[in-house]
Amino acid sequence: MTRLDRLDYVEGSRLLARDLGDSARNEARWQGLHVSQAHDTWGVATGLGLTFTPSQRSVVVGAGAAFDCKGQVISLASPVALPEPNEVVPGIAAPTFDVVLGRNGPRWEATGAGPGQAGFGNRVRIGMDIPLGRYIRMPWGQLVGPDSGLRKTAHPMTRPKVGFGLTPAGGLIWMPSNGTIRAVVDTSAAAFSSTPRYVAWIATRPDMSGLIGPFLSLSSFYPDRFTVRILAISTLGDSAVGVQLSLLGRAAAMRIAWVGIESNAGCSSNPPGGFV
Repeated sequence: MTRLDRLDYVEGSRLLARDLGDSARNEARWQGLHVSQAHDTWGVATGLGLTFTPSQRSVVVGAGAAFDCKGQVISLASPVALPEPNEVVPGIAAPTFDVVLGRNGPRWEATGAGPGQAGFGNRVRIGMDIPLGRYIRMPWGQLVGPDSGLRKTAHPMTRPKVGFGLTPAGGLIWMPSNGTIRAVVDTSAAAFSSTPRYVAWIATRPDMSGLIGPFLSLSSFYPDRFTVRILAISTLGDSAVGVQLSLLGRAAAMRIAWVGIESNAGCSSNPPGGFV
């Protein structure tokens, strides 16, 4: 199947093995499009840690799951022990080897170079093969590593998360503070996972006769709240305390509109060398 139709079943109809296969392939195709297009990511999603065997000449790849660059799941239900990497690399006393995960499972791939050299072996298809770690094979056979600098991990959604809100009239508790008045704006409804960048403005302004302002500033940023401060200047020569009292009397009519933008996290989705 290449079409993206949703398959359904009708009571009383025959259910063939081909129907179940088509349904499974179709759902896998939908999932692949979701991961690659909506999340724009690939790499290790969970698990797939690397540990030495007792001889320190081979490694065990732990259970886990990853996505390739087409959004397809590659999973290991149980740990897999890799044999010793025994490929001869001419002219290199301490060659490097990568553990990569493909659709047929994990395997060793010689880079063809020694420590400190970038790049992958000729048989590695970056994007379809997922790098898990790099090891150095010493002349006596033991492995050193892993170097996880080239390990590719999937990351959360790459598009920023945007939340917004509008405080209700009389919904903020205003307090005097160093010549200004301040209030805490609750943003918990946006469910930010980290502190976003906030922008806010006064959506509803009261009558400000006798005052120049209000001037708004933001501070004390957190995932679920921020503080807004209001400043004004008297045109009648009122004291700072008098201006504060005047602002407090008018603040109940102010409604604060806000937008929070939470940046994406994680590494770039682009693989070294591009997709294949």
